[in-house]
Amino acid sequence: MPYPKRVVVRALTRKHGFSPDPTGKHPDFTRWEGGRLVAVTHVSHGAGGNEISDYVLGRIAQQLRVTGPTLRGAIDCTVGPDAFLEALLRGADHTRGGTHR
Repeated sequence: MPYPKRVVVRALTRKHGFSPDPTGKHPDFTRWEGGRLVAVTHVSHGAGGNEISDYVLGRIAQQLRVTGPTLRGAIDCTVGPDAFLEALLRGADHTRGGTHR
């Protein structure tokens, strides 16, 4: 089920600490923790521009290195900010050769 783009952006920025591209030229969002970049994603404008399809949500989850259900839970508020951050950190550690918790 697609989500309105504003809902996804609001969840990332207001609930989960992501910062939008400061230039406003790109729909990129970054998440920093303890001075370390832990996640980057691109929220596509898409063809319609107002909805984010299931496919695009899946791509965002891949970019964030979390599962699709974890991302959806973060948007729907069934996965809280602490749990979502933990998932982001696990994904960041996993890609750097760290252990997967």
